[in-house]
Amino acid sequence: MRKNIYHRLITALFLIVIGTVLLLNNLHLLPFVLPAYIFTWQMALIVLGVFFLLRLKVFPGIILLGLGMYFIAPIALRLPQEKIEAFWPALLILFGIAVFLKGFEDSRKKKHWKKIIKRETAEFNNTVIFGGESKKVSSYDFKGGKLVAIFGGLEIDLTNCTLNKENNVVEVVAVFGGVTLIVPKEWNVRTDVLPIMGGIEDSGKASEYVDPAAEFFIKGVAILGGLEIKRV
Repeated sequence: MRKNIYHRLITALFLIVIGTVLLLNNLHLLPFVLPAYIFTWQMALIVLGVFFLLRLKVFPGIILLGLGMYFIAPIALRLPQEKIEAFWPALLILFGIAVFLKGFEDSRKKKHWKKIIKRETAEFNNTVIFGGESKKVSSYDFKGGKLVAIFGGLEIDLTNCTLNKENNVVEVVAVFGGVTLIVPKEWNVRTDVLPIMGGIEDSGKASEYVDPAAEFFIKGVAILGGLEIKRV
């Protein structure tokens, strides 16, 4: 409960700060002029990386922050491209640090994951970066999970799952990548995913009979990426 409150507070404050700065900029009330590179996709990666770090998601946060800083450096610092390219091994170092920290975090959650396995994967947490993954989930008490696809793709098949009666929420983050969810036709699927230069596709037809108790909620964001819902 405390963790959810912290995440909501961080998200709210983050959006308020970003929105306030942009509003003051549009009204020409800032004591300085925002440079043009602030409104680029490179800066979007940096902002999203900071957002993940504030939400204690170290692995995607470090990767996005590192990529954004690497690609924006030639613009912000006005350095020749060849000088910036000399620093590409730094991305490998950042990736190694992110993998190390993620492994440390996973070791602390070992008991938690064992409990999840015993509950027949009632929840899941999948992250792909510069890669792809396809997974079939089976559960008699599915409660949702978190999916992050950055420069990669995730396909999750939920056709062998029975929804929990209280909480069935999947959080999706797609950045330059895509997430595909395969669900039964009988599920009542609701989405609250914000597409930013991205898209959401709901393919397949729902069954004539939709189980009112089988409500499946998908929320999140798709930045230059997409979410696809397949009904089978």
